[in-house]
Amino acid sequence: MSDKHINHHLINHSLKSATEGMEPFNEYKSPALAAILGLLFGAIGIGLYFGWKDGFRACIIWVFCLIVAVPTGGAGLVMGPMFSAAYGYRRAQSSNRQLGLA
Repeated sequence: MSDKHINHHLINHSLKSATEGMEPFNEYKSPALAAILGLLFGAIGIGLYFGWKDGFRACIIWVFCLIVAVPTGGAGLVMGPMFSAAYGYRRAQSSNRQLGLA
């Protein structure tokens, strides 16, 4: 395998473990809508749907993706929206499961 291979299982596991310990929201959040907003609007979409704390967490990752974009020829710009979508989906799913709504 090449060094550029992305281990999707590792990323999925990392997102799941990162979101499982977070405090649930007060109401049901749609994982699909969270993923779409994350993909289309990135951290801003996550922040508008979930609130400023989750938007701030997503913004930190976006900054990292922008830093990665320079030496990788723009790969970070592609990873940012994909991460936001995955984070939004996992975060909503985790919250709903904790509330017994999933």
